[in-house]
Amino acid sequence: MPVYFDLDKNGVPHKWVSYIKNNIAQIAPIYTMKRMLDDYSSKFYNKLFEQSKKIKTDKYKLAGEIEQWKSNLLQKWPEIKVTSIRLPDSSIKPLGLGDNFEVEVTLDINGINSGDIGVEIIIGKKVFDKIEEIYQITDLEKSKVKGSEVTFKCSLIISDSGVLDIAFRIYPKSEFLAHRQDFELVKWI
Repeated sequence: MPVYFDLDKNGVPHKWVSYIKNNIAQIAPIYTMKRMLDDYSSKFYNKLFEQSKKIKTDKYKLAGEIEQWKSNLLQKWPEIKVTSIRLPDSSIKPLGLGDNFEVEVTLDINGINSGDIGVEIIIGKKVFDKIEEIYQITDLEKSKVKGSEVTFKCSLIISDSGVLDIAFRIYPKSEFLAHRQDFELVKWI
């Protein structure tokens, strides 16, 4: 505020103007229409275009397979259950910088193909009991399948200090999907 009101004899806040010019110089190249279109093209449009070409072949056979896969998953999705979560207990021993953070999530997937499920850990930085930013998102790897139970694991190195909060997200995974936004299912742990 003080620099905004620090005016010269012509009523111009030079320091404030320098801040604005600096912001424009640093931010504008990142937030341009071209960058947005490039991102949309590479992340969404090109993938959807390629997917539409596949779907149109063989009298739309793939469209039927996708519909059947989605219907099956929609029917069984509510029955996915978490049978166990294993992670370090920070109340016993806090994690230090460079420590290995190993997590394991076991799900009962109720007859869903284990390749159709993904699990990721979302780590947020906590400041004054509020998550201010997402620190890291990492996919867990499928490590064991036993009947309808599937275990997913990951190992992370703690490389930053502070209070971290975690959550797990279960999502559908398939080569049928051009990107994850193609199917709205998600479960939070």
